[in-house]
Parts: sequence; structure tokens; C-alpha cells
Amino acid sequence: MRWCVCVCVLSVLPWLLSSAFLSDQVYVDIKGLGACFRRFNATHQIGCASPSGGSVGLLFYLNSLTPATFCDPLQGQNVWATMQNLSQSVNRSQNSVVLLLSRTDAASLFEGLALGAEVAVSPMITLLAAAEAIGKMKSVVTQSKKDVMFAFVQGEAFDAIGSSRMAWDMARNKFSSGDNNVAKVTFESLDMALAVDMVGADDRLWLHGNNLSILHQVTMAANLLNVSSNQSDLTLPLPPSPVLQFLRQWPSGLASLPAVVLADYDSHYVTKFATSRHDLAAQLGSNQTIAKRLWQAASVVATTTLQRVSGNSSLKVTADLDVVQQLVECFMVNPNCTLLRFLLNKGEGELSTEPFDLYVGVRQEPGKTVAELIRRLLAVYLGQSSEATSEPACNKTGPPFVDVRVNTSTCFSALVATAVVQSPAFEGDVGDEDWNKYSTWTESVWDASGLQVQLFLQAYQELDAAVFAAGTSLFFLSGILVCLLERRTRMLFPAEL
Repeated sequence: MRWCVCVCVLSVLPWLLSSAFLSDQVYVDIKGLGACFRRFNATHQIGCASPSGGSVGLLFYLNSLTPATFCDPLQGQNVWATMQNLSQSVNRSQNSVVLLLSRTDAASLFEGLALGAEVAVSPMITLLAAAEAIGKMKSVVTQSKKDVMFAFVQGEAFDAIGSSRMAWDMARNKFSSGDNNVAKVTFESLDMALAVDMVGADDRLWLHGNNLSILHQVTMAANLLNVSSNQSDLTLPLPPSPVLQFLRQWPSGLASLPAVVLADYDSHYVTKFATSRHDLAAQLGSNQTIAKRLWQAASVVATTTLQRVSGNSSLKVTADLDVVQQLVECFMVNPNCTLLRFLLNKGEGELSTEPFDLYVGVRQEPGKTVAELIRRLLAVYLGQSSEATSEPACNKTGPPFVDVRVNTSTCFSALVATAVVQSPAFEGDVGDEDWNKYSTWTESVWDASGLQVQLFLQAYQELDAAVFAAGTSLFFLSGILVCLLERRTRMLFPAEL
């Protein structure tokens, strides 16, 4: 790192700083010198890479900090929606719910840069686009005996917090209906589960499943849409996805849950950007290329779902490419887009122009989280709109519907729900033999008042070479001078006679 020459000769510079000065001044100052980042790890480092070579300087936080909160469980915010108008007093029949799953979070070594374009945003956009397409044909669902449940789960990057909690609640008949009074979904009511994994890096879809019949159904839907697809070996385990937690917790007394995972890889995948700040849309291709891939996957999801619900194997549903392109722009490139601005209400401020940080911690900014935006999008795609008569209340449709206000003056009545969830491992009724089956990730927050740091400064190569050359020259010059003085000792200091 090319630091100021006046302090390059120092190896360590101790500072006593306030946290505000560290965040607002030190980070800003060094960021101006090069590409800086915050390392999100146990050492709490700030690193800066030189823009033109040279060494790297680091800010090390010392252990003089005291924890403000210690080992708080990580938590996510699950969002889900159903389509059948069934109140909580109704018991769903067996095999009556088609469950569609996607994750909505990512992880990264760098704070504020868990972008997850491939691992999280591509499946999320796919399921949102499928919801929009299915919402246009909601009569197919409402006139059938089956329901569709869209589930967006968070905390998957930390040992599947969201999906494990949803499955755990369903297994114990504790799955809350959240904001509404819609009929509860249980394991017994699940007909099949379809999870969307990474689908943005390849034009071809790979279908992973545990049931030959459901794999054949998805393949036929893809063929009907002229989408290139391949079935993965049925003997292979399902890839990491939210559906795994449902299969792991599935009761032995029930018939196995047919499950399928859509992905862009077969038996393995290779990505250079897993849990990286470089997991960006640019690494997957142009926005148009990404949108086409996700559009194909969304069409397969929507067609498979409505065929399953209606029993009509010739039913064909195509997602809206314009909607997919909007979602790609908003969730992968620039959140401050027309679509997401439409979802904001008066007083909620502006959205960032940088891609969303998808890290799930202990606390999240309300109203602007990805989960809240997904909830509002689901209300728009699946609900019925009406004009808001007053602020802050919408027209009260009544349970089981929830009135979701968007754009201040518009309400959408939909069967949507959301809840903050944490791992079942932190529940009091989890036995000692079961708690280690679930995520135990926690987060600590450190009080940075009176923060002490040490700034380690490393000189760049030219200065190192100059100092070495000057020292070497001084060494030889000193040697020559000593020899000359030794030869003239008698002249300078004559002996007494």
C-alpha cells in the first residue's frame, strides 16, 4: 500500500480512536488511496490493496473491545404466500399443497458485500417470476383442490436456518400463519416440493429428484416449453437446497415427499465466486442472457406447478420476459429501479443503487430488507389491488387476506405472511440429542467506545530499495573511513618520547 511518505518510516502507529472516527474518517481516508474493503471475520480487519502494486496495509482491531451483545443467534425472515382462500379453521387435506422454495440470502467474507447473484438472487428471481405467471392464472388454482405455497427462506448460507425452522414447525404442527389466519400447512398436506437452486450460469437445466414420476413430469413441462433439460442420476443425493430440511425431518410414517431441485449443474458444480464479493451479475453474462435463462426456469416452474394442480398435462405457462428483465435489473444491478420504487411508501426513503447485501444477521433495517420487498411483490403478483382510502390503513378485506400497502395509495389483498425465524437449536424444547442437527451460528456485537487500534504501515518497494541502498553505502563508507583513520593514527596521535 502506498502510504504517505512522511510516515512510511514508521512500522507501527498506535491510535486511540472513537468508533465514529474509525468508521467515518480512517476507512474513508484509506479508501481514497486504493480499493479498500472490510474483512468480515473474527479478526475484524480493514484491508486496502494498492492500485498500482506495492504492499498491503491492514488495520487490526485490538482485543480491548467489550461485547455489547454476545452470541446472539442468527435469524432470517421467511416470506411465504398461498393462493386458496382457506381460513385457519379449515384443515387442509392430505397431498393438497405444492410447495415451491427458494433461498434469499448469501454469505461473504467481506462485510456489506454478500451479493450472491448466482447462489441466491438467480433462484429468487426465478420463483418471483413464476409467481407472477401463476398469479395471472390464479383461477386454475382457486378452482382446483390443490393449493400452491411460495416459500422464500433466509439463513440458508448458515446451515439452512430458514428452511430448517419452517420444516421443524410443520413437523410439530406449529407452523404459524404469520400476519393472516390462513389454514396451516403441515407435512401431511404437502403434495410435492420443488426447489430452485442456481440457474443463472447455463442455458441448460438439470433436474435433480428423488421420485422418477415427478422428474418425468418436470421434464415433460420443459419439453413442452422447448427448454433444454437433463435428468440427473436418480441415485445421486439431492444437491444443497431448502428442500433437504423437509426430507431430513420427514416423518417415517408418511409416504416420502416427492421432491425436485432445478439447477444449472449435474453431479457437481464449480464456481470461483462462492461466498465472494465477486458473485455479481457481470460474472454470469449480460443482463439479457441472465434474464433469458431465468425466464426459461421460471416458465418450467410455473408450468409444472399448474399442471400438478390442475391435472392437465397439456397446460402451458410462459413467464413474462419483461418482468424477469425488471427483476434482474432490480435485484442484481440497481435496486433503485422503477419496480422497487413503486413498492415503497411515503417516508421510506430511497433504495441504494448498489446490489443488495444479502447477509442475515441479528438485526435488519425494516422496510427495506429483501424479505419485505419480496412480501410486497408477492402481494402485487398474487393479490387483488384496491385504492387506499386513507393513511395508514388500507381497506380491510378481512382474514385470511392481508392488506399490503405499496406506493402509498395502492393496496393489495393477498394471502402473504412473514416471520422472523431462528434455528430450532435455540428452542428450549429441543433435546440434547437433536440440537446439533440444526444451525448454531451466532453473532456478537462489540462496543467500540474508546477503541484502540494499531495501524501497520508497510513501505512500498521503491522506498524499501532506497533505504537498503543508503544503508549499504553507509556501511562501506564507514569501513573505508575507519581504515583511513587507522593508517594515520601515528600522525594524528604521536607517541610520547
